Amino acid sequence: MNDESLGRRRHQRFEVAGLGGRLVVPMEVQVVDLSLGGMALETNGYLQFGRRYSVNLDNGGRRATLIATVAWCKLRGTKKNPTGEVVPVYRAGLRFQVLAGERLHELWEIIRDHAVVEVDDSVFGRFVPERPRVVELDSDYKFSVRKLSLSGMLIETDFVPELEARLPLEVSLPDSPWEALARIVSVPNLGRRSIGELTQVGVEFCGLDSESRSALKAYIAGHLDDAPTTSDSGLHDTPR
Repeated sequence: MNDESLGRRRHQRFEVAGLGGRLVVPMEVQVVDLSLGGMALETNGYLQFGRRYSVNLDNGGRRATLIATVAWCKLRGTKKNPTGEVVPVYRAGLRFQVLAGERLHELWEIIRDHAVVEVDDSVFGRFVPERPRVVELDSDYKFSVRKLSLSGMLIETDFVPELEARLPLEVSLPDSPWEALARIVSVPNLGRRSIGELTQVGVEFCGLDSESRSALKAYIAGHLDDAPTTSDSGLHDTPR
């Protein structure tokens, strides 16, 4: 056993019930076309119907963040990624929330600046970007905490992350939300969404500052010191 593993096991782990939070999962997509009402895009991952995303659009250093809902998603084919791996290609349509004021103006400016055709103020069609345009989508995935320590936790969620991915998360502690960057270290139990079975995910907290660590320590001392403790199973052992 190496020193790192020994260090991880110094923190007592507690069984937890009734504590939840959210993972913030980013993904890059390519815009196919764009309008004031929504956008079509291509991505290597399936987008679930009805899921909401934050769409981050950049226009010369100015960032506009819009909320959009997946209206449809279809498999278009496959392609090879830069490493030579064959990956699926999905095309999806997203519908923006009703826009007004500053958000509407920001989107209109992006369309005017980047459409391949000249856009007149009276035209409200769909426009193709002047070049392949990559944007970032963010989506929240709720989770329930099953085990917790000062170094990490075991959660259950309907999202299946990649090992070693680093994702922002927020835990709904009683006094205030607690935020951290987490590294995905294990997926001990892969759920089946079709039957409502959740996936278990082991995460390790990354670079906690003193304030975040103190807040987590205070929660454990105030709420979990009398709770059953557990072994490390599921938090740091990668599946074989």
